Amino acid sequence: MKKIISILIILISLNTYAQDKEQEIKELQFNYLSFLKSEGYVGSIDEDGDIKFKYEGDTYYIWPSTSNFFTLKRYLNNNDEGCSNKVKAIVKATNGRYKATSVGILGENCNLIRIEIESLLANPEDYKLIFDRCINIIRAQRKLISDENEKY
Repeated sequence: MKKIISILIILISLNTYAQDKEQEIKELQFNYLSFLKSEGYVGSIDEDGDIKFKYEGDTYYIWPSTSNFFTLKRYLNNNDEGCSNKVKAIVKATNGRYKATSVGILGENCNLIRIEIESLLANPEDYKLIFDRCINIIRAQRKLISDENEKY
C-alpha cells in the first residue's frame, strides 16, 4: 500500500512540474514575440516551439527553455559538403572562437551547421539588453565560418 501511495505522489508531482514547465515556456514565447514585435520584427512559433524571426534576410531562432537562459540560434545549409572532413575541420576551427557561442553539425548527412549563443540571465528580462549583441556575435561567427571555408 505504501508503494502505491508513493507512486501516486510521485506521478502527481511529475504532472505538476510538467504543467509548470509548459506554462513557463508559453510565457517565454509570449514575451519573446512581444519583444520582437516592439523591435520591428515579425516572429512566429515554429513546430518545435522555438521563436522564428528574420533579421536582414537571415532566419534566427530563440529557444524558450527557461527564464534564466537566453539561447539564440542560426542554421546554415550544408547540402553540398555533407559530413566531409572539410566541414568537420571548419566547425572544429570555429567552435567557441567567440564567447558563449558553439558551432555544431546536425542531421544524418551533416546537412545543417548550427551556430548558437547561450547566456545566463540574472533577471528574466535581461535578454532585451543583450539581444543585439547576440545577433552581432552570431553574424561574426558566420563570417568566421565563411573565412575558414575560403581557406580550403
